[in-house]
Amino acid sequence: MTTHRPTPPAGARPTAMLNYDETMAIGAVRYRDALAALDTAGLRGQFTQTGGMNAALLVHLDGGHVLLVTDTDDALSWDRADQEGWGVGLYRDETLDEGPEQFDTCDDTDPASLVALAHRVLARFARSRSRLQHRRPATEPAGEADR
Repeated sequence: MTTHRPTPPAGARPTAMLNYDETMAIGAVRYRDALAALDTAGLRGQFTQTGGMNAALLVHLDGGHVLLVTDTDDALSWDRADQEGWGVGLYRDETLDEGPEQFDTCDDTDPASLVALAHRVLARFARSRSRLQHRRPATEPAGEADR
């Protein structure tokens, strides 16, 4: 994944090294419109990094699942002008170890497209869970519960 160094905030000395918290705050400001749109849609998100300072947005869902928001095929750019679209993956938990259970992308970079994409991923996940529940075999042989 490509990583980009954030531009220091206005007034910062060009040679000043930003600490982690300052860097993350800059990222949150650059994606505040997307975070606000997610929040309005009931998907409270935060700006984060997934390791190696690869930028992403993270939404914690009920039941421990998370949505990880990236660019279409890479980490979010630290420079919003370089963003190419949105990628939304639904993961079992914040470790992201098992890969996404659902993933989709779009080429639009506006916050409304992000919200629509997140809803599409969540709906697809809900449908897949519903199909699994309908296919699950009965745990007891017919009539056992009545004895």
